[in-house]
Amino acid sequence: MKHWQKLAMLVIAFAILFGNVQTGIARELARITLLDSLEMSGASCLEVKVVENFAYTTGVGSCLRIIDVSDPTNIVLVGSYDRSETPFTMGIAVANGYAYIAAQYEGLVVIDVAIPAAPQYVRTVLLPGATTAFAVSGNRLFTAQWNAPNVILDITDPSNPIAIGTCPYGWSYEVASAGSNLLVANDYSLDICDVSNPQLAVPLGQFSTEYGTRALECRDNLLYMVNLTSGLHILDISNPNYPIQLSNVDGNETPTDIALSNDYACVTDLTQGLFVYSVTDASNPQLAGQVPIFDLPYGVFVVGEILYVACQTGGLQIYSVVSAFCGDTDGSNSVTISDAVYLINYIFSGGPAPNPLLAGDVDCSDAVTISDAVYLINYIFSSGSVPCAACP
Repeated sequence: MKHWQKLAMLVIAFAILFGNVQTGIARELARITLLDSLEMSGASCLEVKVVENFAYTTGVGSCLRIIDVSDPTNIVLVGSYDRSETPFTMGIAVANGYAYIAAQYEGLVVIDVAIPAAPQYVRTVLLPGATTAFAVSGNRLFTAQWNAPNVILDITDPSNPIAIGTCPYGWSYEVASAGSNLLVANDYSLDICDVSNPQLAVPLGQFSTEYGTRALECRDNLLYMVNLTSGLHILDISNPNYPIQLSNVDGNETPTDIALSNDYACVTDLTQGLFVYSVTDASNPQLAGQVPIFDLPYGVFVVGEILYVACQTGGLQIYSVVSAFCGDTDGSNSVTISDAVYLINYIFSGGPAPNPLLAGDVDCSDAVTISDAVYLINYIFSSGSVPCAACP
């Protein structure tokens, strides 16, 4: 009998004699589980938006794909639209039965998606520079433009967007709406512009960044932003004239997009996969879970606990993200001797890893080893320290 098998039997014997269940463990973690995926034949997937039961994606070689996601464990392609004039599409917004496609130097492409199985081309609106992304607020559509001012369009008639103003920034990659203000991700800065009067947009505050500000999400008075060079930033924008950074986590190599799910910020990284950060304390975000994705994840959208990830080489992937806690290595929502046995099996026998892996690092050593199993045994049977008690 191998050493680890003897240890596992000893652990089980302790459980029979002194079995106990513990909950209320420190450290906020997230369990991320792949539910389903759908490859896009002949096309990449760069951006995804979800409205009701349908996901809308754009990418290289794909103007628009529409996927039924009513059952996230069984997603189905139901409609598509392609045109030779639009080989490379990036951002997308969906509102009032229409999809607005950012087609770079072709501008804005409008598609009627009232019948998801039969999307219909409506028109193209030429815009200065290259169109990369959109934000919708009421009857306004805001664009992000490369090499030209961002454009404000009236979509009171959603089939016929009309330009009514500009926001004086160029080289923009992403925009987000926050009340009467527009937040603009430029290559080296975050800029805030008052667009209450679209004919006379007024620049407000600015926050300088390193190269590569790529994605924005706004909730309440907080802005969550990812930068290719410096990772995740959280800013207080309650005073739009003076945005203040609350925190910065530089833990990603190539972050590309961000979405918010309850108390989590979900970040796609082109080379590393999907990261989920606990942002309960905006001044101190903590990594809660991570899933490696080898299909070049580029965009992410969240509805409740469901994550929709657009991958350049892997199509659309669907994940669930739910809260977890340290020490619950087997996903049973409690900490028992089974978790110590689970760890032993993982470490010595190639068994499945804890999900998230951080749930197994109970001694906060930044590694999952036999010391973690011993730590759990001491906690359960000898009133030792709670799992992750020493984690920052």
